Amino acid sequence: MSIRRRFSAGVAATTAVLTGAIALTAATWRAADDVEVVLLDGEIQMADSAYAGQTVFQIRNDGQMEHSFAVRTAGDEPLDLAALEASVAPGETATLEVELEPGTYQVLCPLQDHQDRGMSLQLVVVEKPMTP
Repeated sequence: MSIRRRFSAGVAATTAVLTGAIALTAATWRAADDVEVVLLDGEIQMADSAYAGQTVFQIRNDGQMEHSFAVRTAGDEPLDLAALEASVAPGETATLEVELEPGTYQVLCPLQDHQDRGMSLQLVVVEKPMTP
């Protein structure tokens, strides 16, 4: 094999590796827009921060009771941004898509007294970092 062919083969291999790395980074980046949520009786388990933009909450009810999920602005006069249209039965799943701006939000179960029983968390939303 000539030097020129070896160089071309090396460039092609390097390009393939770099292309794979870029594809992996893009897939990882998109996955950051999904937030996994586990609803338990008296508790919500999920990350306490997320990136701004279109966010899909992947919700699973691992409790023994029906639950729901809502996102509100935080502060003295909270505003409901989005909520599930129906309750989530034990063992069932649901998704909720929300466009989030940077800021602080409250996520909660709006059913009966579930929020008072611990089903409420603060969610901090930040800008996505710039990628190289």
